[in-house]
Amino acid sequence: MHAVSNRQISEAASQGNNAAVCYHFGTRTDLLRAIESKHRVPIEQLRARMLLEIGASADLRDWVDCLVRPLTEHLDQLGNPSWYARFAAQAMADPTYREVVTKDALSSPHLVQVIDGITGCLADLPKRVRFERIVMARNLLMHTCAEHEGALAHHGRLARSPWKQAAEGLTDAITGLWQAPVRRTASGNSRRAHGRDLPGSSAMTTDAITAADEVFHSATDDPHWNESGWFNFAIPERDINGFVYYFHDVRTGTSGGGPAIWDPGGEQTYDCLFYDWRWIQPPTGTLDFTDFRLPNSLRHRVVEPMHRYRLSYSELGLDLDLEWTSLMAPHVLGGASPQHCHFDQPGRMRGTATLNGERLDIDCFSMRDRTWGPHRPGARRSGDYLWAIADAESSWHAITMATRSGVDRVIGGYLLRDGTVGELVTGERRVLDRRAGAPVRVVLDAEDDRGRALHAEGDVRTALRWLGWPGRMTFWTLTDWRWDGRQGWGEDQEFFAREQVRALMP
Repeated sequence: MHAVSNRQISEAASQGNNAAVCYHFGTRTDLLRAIESKHRVPIEQLRARMLLEIGASADLRDWVDCLVRPLTEHLDQLGNPSWYARFAAQAMADPTYREVVTKDALSSPHLVQVIDGITGCLADLPKRVRFERIVMARNLLMHTCAEHEGALAHHGRLARSPWKQAAEGLTDAITGLWQAPVRRTASGNSRRAHGRDLPGSSAMTTDAITAADEVFHSATDDPHWNESGWFNFAIPERDINGFVYYFHDVRTGTSGGGPAIWDPGGEQTYDCLFYDWRWIQPPTGTLDFTDFRLPNSLRHRVVEPMHRYRLSYSELGLDLDLEWTSLMAPHVLGGASPQHCHFDQPGRMRGTATLNGERLDIDCFSMRDRTWGPHRPGARRSGDYLWAIADAESSWHAITMATRSGVDRVIGGYLLRDGTVGELVTGERRVLDRRAGAPVRVVLDAEDDRGRALHAEGDVRTALRWLGWPGRMTFWTLTDWRWDGRQGWGEDQEFFAREQVRALMP
């Protein structure tokens, strides 16, 4: 597709002016969208008619038929030769064009209704498998139609079955694809983000966490067992970021953690606005998760389970009085069990921080997380924990890990768009610019299990060099994020094995 020049396009359209494409459409991407839109209208009209016919069917094949037949009937109506299926297959094979086409296609409520109908018939299918099969079904549909169209164009109607029979075969195949058995693994290999162990998929786990989990969980025999919790707070208009972060070992009764506050004026733990993260504090013995106080005065109270929390601290010139309230239910990464879990939850933080006599009013969107399970020292791979919140119906969170090729791949997260939550299932994070090793400009491109694309660009305002967990260093940033035409504050927590950090320095 990229090999075709504007001159060739103009000649094919019997236009003498080589600039005709730019004049009428703008960019090549705009031309592609115009072609797609021309065909999408009749396809979606056919789909709307079929949806009326099947109503609230519980038969998977009915919904797959609504996915397949509008396209094949449209291709049949175009006559022979037609070119649309081969054009669309090429567009879907190009990563840039695929994102444009997918985003535009999902603007159709009829197509979204079909996808929801398919997944509704397969409610027990894991999210990861649902996404994979959406991609498989899309590729099977588009490339089979492209091959069928090409054979009809080159060898005539006797070379292939009519489009009606092709549609029946595709519907059978895609229905079978969706109903194929899922091999489940009993292993639960963990993934980790700046000291947070992130559990992988397991047949033994469930996505459900409840008020019963508002406890310090019983430890396993893993020597690195720990349980931790973290809350963000910020004053974005002053480029101030902060956290309250604690951990507790139920076996020894020892705890650690504390608050930190920083801005661009001091981005080391020894010169930032405030820092009282204590790795080991005097033993506390058994703690009640719903209301506990650490030796350095940090207090944590559960007001409403999984929804509202009070946090306070008063030492070394800092007084914190904060209340955190959730915006949505916790998002579990991988799965939850009494042995291991990691979840993240967007919310809002309100309260005050009085630092050396100066009162700082806090009213910001905030992320929290919680982990129980092994917290192993060091970092086997670099990665990132990034998030942003625009309002109660628009936020996202992603965790990425570096690959051997050097690309940070998305391994989990969510996208909340227009009040609908989707699971991030693929994507990558890129750092466009660095200063003194720390990221300055960051881009995230991801896709969720509903097929929705996320493109977010982040401008880092301040970056603490944090070495709280042994063996790793984190650039802990306050970040101004832009996505979906929205603006929201959040973070980009980029973590490395301690030994890797030197290579980042100029």
